[in-house]
Amino acid sequence: MLRFLWCPYKDLFHHRKISHNVILGPVSLISYLSALIILVLFVVDAEMMVCDMRMLIIIAGMVCAIEAHIVTDLVSGIKKKKSKK
Repeated sequence: MLRFLWCPYKDLFHHRKISHNVILGPVSLISYLSALIILVLFVVDAEMMVCDMRMLIIIAGMVCAIEAHIVTDLVSGIKKKKSKK
């Protein structure tokens, strides 16, 4: 239902390109999500919250998930290359 929110990200950061860089992947995704959240808060005229420990835990979880995705893609790519030989 909210798939349209990811279209700009998908167009900017193609799969297996910058989005799969160990450092730039998480930075690009967290920056994109932060921009979306700030935009929504601005539109509804809500007050910006100061980052607290819960937000840091959420960001850490996102980074771990992104890194796990990158490692999984690397491992599956290596297996595919070996099976072609």
